[in-house]
Amino acid sequence: MKKSSFIISTFIVLFSCSEQPQKQITPDVGVSSDLVIPDADVSSYSDVHETQSSDVILDQSFLSDVTLDLSAPDLHEYDVMDMNSLDMSPDAPESDIIDAQQDVEVFSDETADPGIPLCEKICGGKQCGDDGCGGSCGSCEISDYCTVAGQCIAQPEPETLAQNQANPTGIAVYEDFVYWANKNDGTLNRTATNGTQAVEILYNAAFNPWSIAVDETRLFWTDTMEGSVRFMAKTGGPSLPVSNLTSVYQGLALSNEKVFWASALGSIWASPKVNASPTELISGLDNPDDLAYRDGALYWTDRAQGSVNRFELSTGESTALAVLQEEPIGITVDATHVYWTTLGSDAIRRATISGGQVTQLANGQGDPFRIVVDAIFAYWTSATHGQILRVQKNGGAVEVIADNQGSPAFITATDTHLYWTNQESGKVMRIQK
Repeated sequence: MKKSSFIISTFIVLFSCSEQPQKQITPDVGVSSDLVIPDADVSSYSDVHETQSSDVILDQSFLSDVTLDLSAPDLHEYDVMDMNSLDMSPDAPESDIIDAQQDVEVFSDETADPGIPLCEKICGGKQCGDDGCGGSCGSCEISDYCTVAGQCIAQPEPETLAQNQANPTGIAVYEDFVYWANKNDGTLNRTATNGTQAVEILYNAAFNPWSIAVDETRLFWTDTMEGSVRFMAKTGGPSLPVSNLTSVYQGLALSNEKVFWASALGSIWASPKVNASPTELISGLDNPDDLAYRDGALYWTDRAQGSVNRFELSTGESTALAVLQEEPIGITVDATHVYWTTLGSDAIRRATISGGQVTQLANGQGDPFRIVVDAIFAYWTSATHGQILRVQKNGGAVEVIADNQGSPAFITATDTHLYWTNQESGKVMRIQK
């Protein structure tokens, strides 16, 4: 067996009162699934007992603070030192008390990694949701909803921020405003994120605006009919081209300095936000669709090629993270994983940002389109089912957040809410996370 050591900051007396072999504390001798060893005065003999089966256990009446999860599959037994020689009388010498700064060894099976510390559950103030260790902080009543903050509330209702929109598509949120494009009437619009303001038409001369992105000063969009990428001040005004290379531009992403876009003709481009000068980054693709940017790398789906890919901007190296996917389309990324939707198999999947095994998080999702993630969940739109859904990023049950939506398409998120566009019903919506 490999050993993983940890230091317990307290004084612990471990002993056996009779002449017998070393004992072990295991879950089947009366210790709860969480063994807690606190900061407490344990010099009294009454704090340690011996069971009828001679298995030494610790009296949990004084237990608190440090938790050892005995239910973990690779932590199945704990070594208790052979204390037969200790004098446990009231006049016992101090040397028979084990100082807190000594190591207590934890024995694990061969799969345990001694470099990985025991997982510390994070449930402070949470009523429900993930505990950070693959478990749960609790569950809500069947009729209630667990928020991303781990609180049980009544099932939230979707809020309509704008209606009577002409086939709304791309959506983005920046500070107190939500922005979207209307494909059929060529307008770029915004309203307050809380729905208290009338819709502002920022621009009305686009052709078929599709994807949009917003930064601190500008609003960018792709136009699938005009074959251009354009921008303007996020408060409205005249627009200027980033690119007029006459292509069907689809996905769009921003870094601090650059704007990136995908061309259905098989390439991905970049340009500085200021003093636009388009540069072809990648060519020879089939049909790149959605884009995502994070930490110096660009990620995209290739719907025709059936691949999910990464491009490292500093080295110019491209890597296929997943292949043989069935029409991958929407994509997003966090610090460790890339997530995507597949139209051909109605699935939600993920892989690490370096590639490797593909994990399926959900299937049967009815034309899932765009996807976003936060610290706990992945969220996506299902056009066929008219739903907004979520699943924990490490897997679990799929939950319907909003139902009876009119062909939901694009989606984005803040810390507290989800925002999406309903193409068929012509609405811009939000709901509490």
